[in-house]
Amino acid sequence: MTEWTNRVEQRNIRRVQKKQDRNAAEQIIRHYYDEMYRYFYKQTLNETLAFDLTQELMIRMLESLPTYDAKRASFRTWLYRIASRHLIDYYRSKAYQHMKRTEYVEDWTMYEAVEELTRPEVEERYEEVMRAIQQLSPDLQMIVRLKWFGAYTLKEISEQEQLPLSTVKTKYYRALQMVRLTQEE
Repeated sequence: MTEWTNRVEQRNIRRVQKKQDRNAAEQIIRHYYDEMYRYFYKQTLNETLAFDLTQELMIRMLESLPTYDAKRASFRTWLYRIASRHLIDYYRSKAYQHMKRTEYVEDWTMYEAVEELTRPEVEERYEEVMRAIQQLSPDLQMIVRLKWFGAYTLKEISEQEQLPLSTVKTKYYRALQMVRLTQEE
């Protein structure tokens, strides 16, 4: 992010924090919306769900903005932390658990008929890995999601989470091992 953009961003954040400036809030949302949508889409492979999660994230972001402290983390880092926790909350939600258990016969039949023709094995493997990630504890999920889908380095994650780099590395590699073991079963 250029220095000018960072200054504009910080000015908009202060305006929203102090005055509830709608225009400044809209600028912040416009700046981060597509990035956050892609972050959610990479993890869900569902456009509608990614859209819904992004909308909900923007609401959470605006509600939490008064507590944002630029001294503790960059705004982008702070927003990714909220996004990661939001996704973890979604996967824990009753709505998600219900959706996982519910099958609509018409959809299933049509999906099965089309699957052999259009759905590559790579996508199936991706879904297996995502299910394995969802089984991890929230702290391990956070690290994996930030590393894989947020494109953060382990060092950046350690700074964001205020953990020693060695702890983040240990947790990350433990999570990878757990995902691999799940895939081998």
